[in-house]
Formats: sequence, C-alpha cells, structure tokens
Amino acid sequence: AEIRNCYVKNILNASASKAIRQLYDPFKPIPEPYASAVVNRYQIRYSRLYQRSKNFAIGPDFKFDFSSARKIECLENTELPWDFEWPYPKRRFDRGTSYSAGLRARYATMNPNRPLNGRIVDLSFRIGQAEDRDWKLDLDRSGEILIALARQFSHRNRFYLRFLGQFQELIPPPIQNHLGGESTLRGEPSQRDYGNTILCGRAQYHLTVLKNWDFPLNLAHRIWSIFPVWAMDVEVVSFYDIGEVVDGHWGERSDRYVKTKQGYGGGLRFVIPPELVLYFDVAK
Repeated sequence: AEIRNCYVKNILNASASKAIRQLYDPFKPIPEPYASAVVNRYQIRYSRLYQRSKNFAIGPDFKFDFSSARKIECLENTELPWDFEWPYPKRRFDRGTSYSAGLRARYATMNPNRPLNGRIVDLSFRIGQAEDRDWKLDLDRSGEILIALARQFSHRNRFYLRFLGQFQELIPPPIQNHLGGESTLRGEPSQRDYGNTILCGRAQYHLTVLKNWDFPLNLAHRIWSIFPVWAMDVEVVSFYDIGEVVDGHWGERSDRYVKTKQGYGGGLRFVIPPELVLYFDVAK
C-alpha cells in the first residue's frame, strides 16, 4: 500500500507465508532432503519518504521480520558431515526475530505499481537487532537494491526489466533472505532456498488485449447498484525470472553456498487506472 500527498509518501508492505521448508544434502549429484519443517514467515516494512524533487524521495525505513516452525523432523537419509546433522536442522528452522531501522532513497520516473515507461532506482540500508533461541545480535546490517526499467513501444506493447538484491551481514538462519515466490522468483516454491544474499533478475513482456473494458463491473452494477463501474485494461504477460542465493555461513563450514534457479511463465493483469492492479501468474 502506498499513500501519498504532495510532499510525503507512506509505503507499507506486509506479507505472511506458510511453506514446507526442506534441507538438502549438497554433496549428492541429485540432492535429497534430509530434514523438513512447516515454516511460518511474517514481514512488515514501513517507509516514510519525503519528496525532495519531482522524481527523488528519501526518508526513514523500518522493518520487522519473524519466523517460526513446527513439525521439525529429520528424514531418513544417507551419511552427512557432522556439521549438517542434528541439531543443525533445528537451528535452521527455529524461531527468529529481527527489528531494524535505517534510510531509504528512491528515484522514480514511473509508477512502481504499474511501470509503463521510465526507470526506478530504490536503495535502502538498515541497522538493527536480530535473535533466535541460541544467540542475539545487537548490530545487524541489511539492505536492498532495486533497479527497474520499462519501455512502452506502443499503447498496447511494453517491456519491463528488474534487478533486485537483498543483503544481510550476520543473521540468524530462520530469518535469512529466501528465494521463491512472487517478489523474488516465480516458479520456485516459497522459502525453498535461503541465504545472506539474494540476487534476482526479471524480464516481462506486456500485451494489452482489452482497453477500457467495463463489462464485468457494469453487469455487477446492473444487478446491484452498490458496485461501482470502472473501466479497466486487461494485459497478457509472459515473463522469465532468474535468481541466485548466497549463504556465507552455511552450517559450520567456511565455504560459501551458492545456488541459481530460474522460472518462466505467463499471467493476466487487470488494471483499474491509474494504479490498482490485480494479477494472476502461472510459473514453472
């Protein structure tokens, strides 16, 4: 949600997810899960950006992150190095919390909710506290980089590119950045891979197949006049996502764990001008 007046933008992002998270044996040619849990993840982020020019805004940024798990179990599997055995899976899945505050700056020449023609550079840096059941970190540093570009070739065709980077310094494993889902990598299950650093790329092609289409809402208004009548645009979208997760503190090992995934698919966008967008995506 984004609420704006002439000089201030209040941006609120909230998400909740529930997913089966699994740990995989990285030393097998075809990795097999050796531990699993049902993980609940909650994130709330609030930014208050003050407009300094037509396209540039800057202000404080706050973020809360909480994770908990149940049904933690080790699956029957082959031999593993000692640092991947129990209780390491429990530490990965256990409860974690982080609170952070910092600064966010955004340069935008287009609407981030429906990028039509322009560019966005969104940077943030935060300092805060993070903890799980075993230890507490009083000084945790994290941040995000988002760079997006959209080009409209005609009133029905446009192309959209986006790069997203999420960074954490030292963070309890349960609340590390995770790859998967709509915000990072479509086609990848939510919370499937996670680490201190997430790098994601996205390419989308939008084709507007209907403009100023009011049939569904007009019909609903005739049946019951309480429904408003809005003309909306309908877009068909094809996309390709790619993402990489890097964990520099994987278990007790000193080597870095890197995994790259990709997804592709298509979807529909129902746009009530100028900013309200309802979307449905299918990805593999």
